[in-house]
Amino acid sequence: MKRSSLFKSRGGALLVIAFMFFLCMEPHAIAKPKALRIGFLTGLTGFASDSERVHLQGAELARDWINEKGGVNIKGVKYLVELVPEDHKCTADGAVAGATKLVYDQKVKYIAGTVMPFTVAAVTTVTEPAGVIRSIAYNCGTPQEFSANTPYTFLSQNATIGAIISGLKFLKKARPEVKTIAVFIPDDGAIPYLGPQVRKWAKSYGMEVKGDIIGWPLNTVDFTPFALKAIKINADAVAMANGWPAMIGGVLKALRENGYNKPVIGLHYSQAKDVMEVAGKEASDNYFIHGINVDTPEKTDIIKWILDRGKARYGHERVAFLIEGFDSVFVLVQAIEKAQSLDPDDVKKAWEKMDDIKTAYGPAHMGGKETYGLRHAVVGPRSIEGLEKGEVKSFGWIRDIEVP
Repeated sequence: MKRSSLFKSRGGALLVIAFMFFLCMEPHAIAKPKALRIGFLTGLTGFASDSERVHLQGAELARDWINEKGGVNIKGVKYLVELVPEDHKCTADGAVAGATKLVYDQKVKYIAGTVMPFTVAAVTTVTEPAGVIRSIAYNCGTPQEFSANTPYTFLSQNATIGAIISGLKFLKKARPEVKTIAVFIPDDGAIPYLGPQVRKWAKSYGMEVKGDIIGWPLNTVDFTPFALKAIKINADAVAMANGWPAMIGGVLKALRENGYNKPVIGLHYSQAKDVMEVAGKEASDNYFIHGINVDTPEKTDIIKWILDRGKARYGHERVAFLIEGFDSVFVLVQAIEKAQSLDPDDVKKAWEKMDDIKTAYGPAHMGGKETYGLRHAVVGPRSIEGLEKGEVKSFGWIRDIEVP
């Protein structure tokens, strides 16, 4: 009896010791997820920071979406996305400084974000020689931003040229009486490149750009002189390719206050509500833009999630800008996982061969070879919203968009 009792005691002690040893070893035996570090460049200070800071918020939402769904699996190793944000201060010099810090101090191999052409182009001077993959949040069509000379740069969305194609297509269908348009483009260096694109695609839809392209300096406060130029042209509609909400709303207000009541369309992406807050309800009529009406039931599951999470965390519903930040990270991570490698050259080769890719707006594909000189552009569906008599209204989706 004593020997049996002693055996049981010793056996129990051995079991306890073995269990304690297992507990001590468990954290080391189970591999912890590694970090996939992605730099994110945006304007946290400077004249466009009100909108550009929302891009970073969108990137943070993409990080959470990816990580909450298990992260990124590369050859059996799990990685969680870690964002490394940097402020480009809405200047070219700030963009170079921010990119240099990310590439050489932070040692990141991937950078997302950047919107304005002079910041996008400035970052390229750092990332391309270093072989760092870029997933830019926007592109205004200048070769300094995105061309055959930027092989490590990818465009994460349709951008301005895609919006010109789909916006004019929508305008022709919604307002078939429109035969001529007057065109605004901010004077940020993109006019010589976007002007021909607007003329080309307007002609393809049976319309004509009337008069010269009207540009305004980025520091403009009073848009009345520019609106009066467009009114003098006396076109059937006005199109605006690019501009932050304060600019767009300023132009729309000046047009309406000076008697121009014909259609106005934004050949880019924003929220109609943001435009109305600047233009005022009286001026907010017969206006269209690529945006998401937050009240429409026609939203993807990702957009619904972005709206809910974004409102809870950041207290706003500026979903168009949230998505621009979100998708620039979301598509980049898909390319990395497709490559099954962290080597930027492997990712570049894998991404340019991809046919299908997911975006917040829905299934997309790769395009842009004819337009940009390389097949590095994500092209997907977009929704149209607008303003009618001071109210935001949905105008459906354009799903068959191609950027050749």
